[in-house]
Amino acid sequence: MAAKSTLQIIIDAVTGGAVKGIDKVDNELSSLNKTAKISKTTWTELSSAFNLASQVMGGLKNFINDTAGATLEYANNVRALQTAIGATPEEASKLIQVADDMGVSFQQLNSALEAGIRKGIKPTIENLGAMSDAYLKLNPGVERSEYLMANFGRTGTDLARIMELGSAKIGEMGDEIEGTARLMDQDALDAAEDYRLALDSLSDSVEDVKLGI
Repeated sequence: MAAKSTLQIIIDAVTGGAVKGIDKVDNELSSLNKTAKISKTTWTELSSAFNLASQVMGGLKNFINDTAGATLEYANNVRALQTAIGATPEEASKLIQVADDMGVSFQQLNSALEAGIRKGIKPTIENLGAMSDAYLKLNPGVERSEYLMANFGRTGTDLARIMELGSAKIGEMGDEIEGTARLMDQDALDAAEDYRLALDSLSDSVEDVKLGI
């Protein structure tokens, strides 16, 4: 729930000050459309209002990058993996974190697990732990590579660093994110989506103003 609270604060900020500047420009345009009389003074005022909105948007982009940009990207990855492998948000979060800690990118993890599903592999922390124990019993080199490719396809070797951990370590690393913002539940994903939609709505409002000038 901590992630949801943080995102909600950002959503409120996004839909607050920035929208005021944009609304001012939009109101000016509506008035102009009604009167069809545009004086030099009116254009100066309109330009000033639009510049204000543009400045707010510039500051907003910096605000997003400095605060919730990484959170939104992480939420997108959790949602994408959840959809790809049919996992819960919590399970997807743990898999992503274990992979990240071992230098395995999200793209590598996602591709290998999708291939594993097609081969009947259950993509959970518990099952990967059991597979890791089996992997460690094999001779290093060809046997281990063949095991990975047999279970995860051509991208299987990307998971080698995870497979070298053993079940105990994999489980421990997954449990380490319990109680942190890195363990996303459905509420956190929903909050991230609300945040994305708020940004999209704000961007649309600015575009409407540009097209109306």
